[in-house]
Amino acid sequence: MIGLCEKYGCEAAQCGYEKGSGDEFPPRRKRYSERAAESKKALLGYDLRSFACAKIYRRSVLSGIRFPGNVWNEDEFTTYRAVYKCKKIAFAKEPLYYYFQRSGSIMDDIAKKLRDNPHRRDWLAAYDERCRFFEVRGMKEQLLRTREKICSDIILRYSEQMRLPPEERDRDCTGGKYLEIYRQNYKSMIMRRGMPPLKRIIYTVFRAAPQSAVLAGCLFALRK
Repeated sequence: MIGLCEKYGCEAAQCGYEKGSGDEFPPRRKRYSERAAESKKALLGYDLRSFACAKIYRRSVLSGIRFPGNVWNEDEFTTYRAVYKCKKIAFAKEPLYYYFQRSGSIMDDIAKKLRDNPHRRDWLAAYDERCRFFEVRGMKEQLLRTREKICSDIILRYSEQMRLPPEERDRDCTGGKYLEIYRQNYKSMIMRRGMPPLKRIIYTVFRAAPQSAVLAGCLFALRK
C-alpha cells in the first residue's frame, strides 16, 4: 500500500479485505486491479469505503482528526474528513487486510442490538455532520452523494430489521422513521449525476415498495 502511494503520488490508500473468524489469512491469489483518484472524485464514487481498517494515510493528513468518543459508527465521522485532506487516494482490490469478526463485538449481528439502544442513531448523526461539512464548502455533488449513502444505509437497515421477530425490531423501523428519512433524502439525491442506472432503479423501487429490500436481503448478503 505504501508502494501504491509512492507510485501514484497519493497521501492515502485503501485495499480490499477478507472477512472471517479464523486465525490465518487466506492464501494470496492473483493480483487485482489498482488505480488512483483525486480525493474529491473519490468522495463521489463507490470504491471508497467508510471503514477505518484496510487504509493507510500520510500522518500529516490525520492531524486534528480524532474518533469521537462513546459512539457507534465512529469511522463514519472521520473517514471523509481524512480523504478530503488528501489530494489523491489509491485503491487496490487485492484483499491485503484480514477482518477478524469477533463474537460479541458491536458488528457481530448488529441488527439485533438496535432496539432501544441509545447509539442506534449515531450513524445518522455522522451523516448529518457530513452533509453540513460539504454544504458549507459548496460541494454540492458530494452533499448529494452523502444523501445517497443515507438512503442506501436505510435500505440495508430496513431489510435487516424487518427480518427480525417483531419484538426485536428497532422502533425507528417499525414506527416509520426510516422511511420518512428515506423520502426526505430521496427527493434531492435521485437525479445525482454519475449515479449508475441500476442503483437509481433500486432506490426508486424501495421508495415504492420497501418490502422489496427484505426480499433482497433474503437472497443476497447486503452487509459485506
